[in-house]
Amino acid sequence: MTAIMEFLDTLNAFVWGPPMMIILVGTGVFLTLRLGGIQFRKSGYAWKLVFKGAFKKDVAERGEGEITPFQALTSTLAATVGN
Repeated sequence: MTAIMEFLDTLNAFVWGPPMMIILVGTGVFLTLRLGGIQFRKSGYAWKLVFKGAFKKDVAERGEGEITPFQALTSTLAATVGN
């Protein structure tokens, strides 16, 4: 049992060590360059969509749906953090 645990510890250190960090950072840089930095170019539009109905007073102004995009975002984040 000790040999299995030592093997798994070694495997864990390799998988989640520098090779994985290089792969994750490399993938992020690749996608940023390939997609033209969409996370920077379209962030204003994304925030506008999120907060579009959050500050409207009248329910009719908010449009279709029972909850606002902001309420959907906050409940999703709460469920994610809660896990």
